[in-house]
Amino acid sequence: MSSCIDYIKCEHCGGVCLTEFDCNTFEEYSFCERCGMVNNYKISRDEKGNIIRDENGKVQYKTETLEGFGCIGLYSKTGLGLLSPLEKPFEESEKGYFLGELNNPDIEPEKCYFTRWDSDTNQVVSVYGEIPPLYDDEMKET
Repeated sequence: MSSCIDYIKCEHCGGVCLTEFDCNTFEEYSFCERCGMVNNYKISRDEKGNIIRDENGKVQYKTETLEGFGCIGLYSKTGLGLLSPLEKPFEESEKGYFLGELNNPDIEPEKCYFTRWDSDTNQVVSVYGEIPPLYDDEMKET
């Protein structure tokens, strides 16, 4: 498998959006670590995982998009992290679950964060921790 990975400016919040293009399948996956926006272009599959093709045998693709409702970043003391987008607008119950996860002895709370999208101001807001940087700020430093 060969893929190209790049970082682009998120069109939703201006954060850093990781993109991966699979050179073999032509699938593309994009994820913003700041607002949680997801934009994937992937092969269509049936319920058994088989590739769906049109009447001419051409592979069919679908686009999966998830608005940038926010993002949760949990990082372990070993340095490994798990980033998860919010699939719907922020709810207080999610905050309680997140804060409970911070009690796990393997988690490094200082590195973790939880953001949400404020639709009134059109900005990413911190629920917990430091908001990941904007693309322009992050790329300026490298």
